[in-house]
Amino acid sequence: MLNINTQFDLIRQSATVAMADRILTLKASGKNIVGLQVGDPDFGTHPAIADAAMKAIQSGLTHYGPSRGYPDLRIAVANKLIRDEGITYDPASEILITHGGIHAYYLAMQSILNPGDDVLIPDPSWATHSNMAIMLRGNVIRVPAPAENGFIPFFDSWLKALTPKTRVIVLNYPSNPTGAYPTREYLQKLQDFAKEHNLWIVSDEVYGSLFYEERPTSAAAIDGAKERTLIVNSLSKSYAMTGWRVGFPCCTCTHY
Repeated sequence: MLNINTQFDLIRQSATVAMADRILTLKASGKNIVGLQVGDPDFGTHPAIADAAMKAIQSGLTHYGPSRGYPDLRIAVANKLIRDEGITYDPASEILITHGGIHAYYLAMQSILNPGDDVLIPDPSWATHSNMAIMLRGNVIRVPAPAENGFIPFFDSWLKALTPKTRVIVLNYPSNPTGAYPTREYLQKLQDFAKEHNLWIVSDEVYGSLFYEERPTSAAAIDGAKERTLIVNSLSKSYAMTGWRVGFPCCTCTHY
């Protein structure tokens, strides 16, 4: 029998994906089910977005585009980041358009992670964060994010998890699945910690536009943080475009 990549033996099946497939099957059989298993808005993409896409297709915009993504889209992403986060990125060299947020996360991790590097990830977290790090031959160290601390790791937990092989901290705020996000002061302390120990931060901010109280702070918006922070984002949640598969990583490093 032919062998497959042995890393597959180390990853955990995504319970949300398995449940989503099951619910789609039940719905197809006529069952009336309200699905709460995945982060998929219960309303459709805004008609203006759908109309623009249809006009683009009808006008012949169906061929290969620039490898980094169309310049006008990258400029729009840059303008969004300035408007919402107060962060300036060069759309020509620091923003890339990808096939959804997972692809953006994969590219971010692949660009900085070497086999055997340790990756610190809050627990609970979205399963893909850990699975992708493991597939890239990283070693995941789960940092407890207990309910009694609002699902944010106590800060000394980061220090306890640190090893000589630690390469990157993966953040996801607002968090999937808890919705929690830390204060700006906490992120400042974490960025200082990353700088002290020469760590990268990969910040999944796909849910950044979904909040009820104070606006979450981007991990890259902290003073001096841009050069060691890779932002991962997408249009899926904020614009109800989960099936469109449009994401973007942002970084000041030259690998992109």
